[in-house]
Amino acid sequence: MLSQSHEGMVQQHHLGKWFRKRYSNLLPKLYHSKHFKAVSSDIGRCISSAAVCAAGIYPPDDVEMWHPTLRWQPVPIYVSRDALLYQWIFCPKHRRLWTALKKSEVYQKILRENEGFLKFLTEKSGVDLNSLSAVRLLFGIFYDQRGFNVTFPDWIQSSYRKLQDLSRQLMISYTYTPELARLRSDNPAITISFGIFIFARFMLGISLRSMFFNILDDLNIQYVPHHGPLLGKIIKHFDNVISNSTELKFVLYSAHECTLINTLNSMGIYDYHVPEYSATLLFELRRDDIGVFVNILYKNSTKLYQLGLKECVFRCDLEQFRGRTASSCGHGHGPVEC
Repeated sequence: MLSQSHEGMVQQHHLGKWFRKRYSNLLPKLYHSKHFKAVSSDIGRCISSAAVCAAGIYPPDDVEMWHPTLRWQPVPIYVSRDALLYQWIFCPKHRRLWTALKKSEVYQKILRENEGFLKFLTEKSGVDLNSLSAVRLLFGIFYDQRGFNVTFPDWIQSSYRKLQDLSRQLMISYTYTPELARLRSDNPAITISFGIFIFARFMLGISLRSMFFNILDDLNIQYVPHHGPLLGKIIKHFDNVISNSTELKFVLYSAHECTLINTLNSMGIYDYHVPEYSATLLFELRRDDIGVFVNILYKNSTKLYQLGLKECVFRCDLEQFRGRTASSCGHGHGPVEC
């Protein structure tokens, strides 16, 4: 089952209310499509997450009430069916580079150091866990079930943190070098207004994304998540905001944890954590008396963190932000270069 739970709906609604409170001076109280846009991955749980979050952002004012007892109004959710947030493309060049990375001393050292642990997991799980992709599969299953009071066997309890660490290593490997990161993101898609807000959805059941990693690894085929030139498009839309070429104030993307990880890692600020459900990455464009700057923030269920790029801390000048992210920004030629 891959759907949203009641708990997940509550989380997303709270996130929407948090957005409304934080950006009350930016977003008009009444909904208008020229100010707000929500885009979702073409996955049911992501679409429902976006809808519930939008409901938290835009509870109907009295003049927007269309039903005497229902305090809810429909906000359009635009669905990406063109490989925007999570779809997969085949990229032989990325595959070649990633295969070379797997043969490198850095990668092989991880496998050697954890050989005993992998044998232990194979014995306990009944699954041949001889790769980081297989470990990711096992971790994904238990991670997705953790929030439902499932009683796990003792060997999982004692192994969970190490499973998590190895799963992080796999996710890092797909964007380990600047070229891998660029190939993983260099494809046409995302636009951004005042800020982009990407959050991971609440999911029930077995982690199909982890199954993909395992199956594709076994087949010796690499499919690359196709997120679009996210950083490049963010900067382009920031430029549009400054030039008054758009009235959009808020763009919301309902996506996946790999979207967050890839974006953070391509900027060199991923800290190896596994994003929580409803985890949110925010890019804010702001202006003061000194100039225009970008804030990057990361929100989990309890805290809001300020992030900074290397040599460009929080409140990063827009031009510095542009320069610091240039090597990771896509240019729309990903499928050609692949």
